[in-house]
Amino acid sequence: MILWDVVTSAKKKAFSWDSKERPSASSVKWSPDENFFGLMSKDAINIYETETFGLQNKKSHSIPGLADFTWSPTQNYLAYWVKEITDIPARLGLMDVTSRTDVRSKQLFSVTDCQFYWQKNGEYMAVKVNRYKHIKRGKGPNAPVEYAGLYYNLEIFVLTTKKEVPVESVEIRDPIIDIAWEPNGNKLVVLTVAESVTSVSFYSGRLDHKFELIKKIPLRHKVDRISWSPMGQFVVLHTSASSSVGYLVFIDTADLSILADVEHFVLSEVQWDPTGRYLTAITMGNNKKDNGYTLYSFQGRYVRNEKVEGLSMFTWRPRPPTLLSLEKQKEIKKNLKKYTPEFEARDKMLLNKASKEVAERRKRQMDEFMDFLTVKQHAFQSARHKRIALRGGIDTEEIDAHPEELVEEKLEIILSVTSTPLE
Repeated sequence: MILWDVVTSAKKKAFSWDSKERPSASSVKWSPDENFFGLMSKDAINIYETETFGLQNKKSHSIPGLADFTWSPTQNYLAYWVKEITDIPARLGLMDVTSRTDVRSKQLFSVTDCQFYWQKNGEYMAVKVNRYKHIKRGKGPNAPVEYAGLYYNLEIFVLTTKKEVPVESVEIRDPIIDIAWEPNGNKLVVLTVAESVTSVSFYSGRLDHKFELIKKIPLRHKVDRISWSPMGQFVVLHTSASSSVGYLVFIDTADLSILADVEHFVLSEVQWDPTGRYLTAITMGNNKKDNGYTLYSFQGRYVRNEKVEGLSMFTWRPRPPTLLSLEKQKEIKKNLKKYTPEFEARDKMLLNKASKEVAERRKRQMDEFMDFLTVKQHAFQSARHKRIALRGGIDTEEIDAHPEELVEEKLEIILSVTSTPLE
């Protein structure tokens, strides 16, 4: 495996491997600032500096039993887990790469596997721990191992404090389908299934900084993916690559209400636009005539549908990053009520200005109409004597002006007479 500088086409680093291992390019994991990259080897993590492409401190970081590792999306922190070996428990670790020291670690028993889920800002990390109650080992070193009584734990690392990194434990009995963090918040969504019923659970750490279950909602349809709006608050649960009918469930996490439950034919994937205002449900498959996309609002309301024969890829135009820092964004959201009256006053001024312009236009139109009406009324009165002459000297307008002087008479006219002889 060779790493290249694509700008200069220079070969930067080459790795030789046993022919049986054949690692993929994804086995090289980069730090968020790209100053380091890590490569896992047996019982160790090799951390290289991109400035020299040499090993950090000229040696590997030994971790016996290492199973997997991942980088924080914002800091030079590295999370890893160590397999359980006989009586030695499994271990979760969070390491500061610059100092090569563990910031936090936790030991766990009865562990089969672990998966890492980072929040976008690196403030929280959830580790899904697959655990068991009973184990049955076969005879021999390569004999298969059977696990019984499987259940799950979420170990949540909270990195919002500078002094220490607390870890919250949440036990989940039902099999977990998917997990996703709110991009800029502290809400965690977990999809589970039990007895053929899919449910979604919402966890939050606002209550005394401890993560607790806020609400669990059973769903009408089977879904297996979570897709957060880039702006947070709104989340969509959906099926993945359905061959027939797919489903989209739109949820507002502010009050945990289901906004819409939408059925979508042949749902291949979904994509949020960068503003979080629209979601695209995309259909791509072998039947090219049915390919296309459907736009929904963040509330699940239908916007439009476009058939695109042979559609094979869909993507939104990316937006440039905001000039506001993360702290400034949080401050604005926190003090939004303080800014609201100011913007409402501006809106009222604009509305009043628009209303004044409308009132002035209407008054001008009314004045023009009244002038036109006065001219026509004067012309009508001037022609009165001509109308009387045409009507044989009878002023019919005067009669209509005094209806109380009119006398009503009834006149019966026999139109025909029929005689019928009597026998």
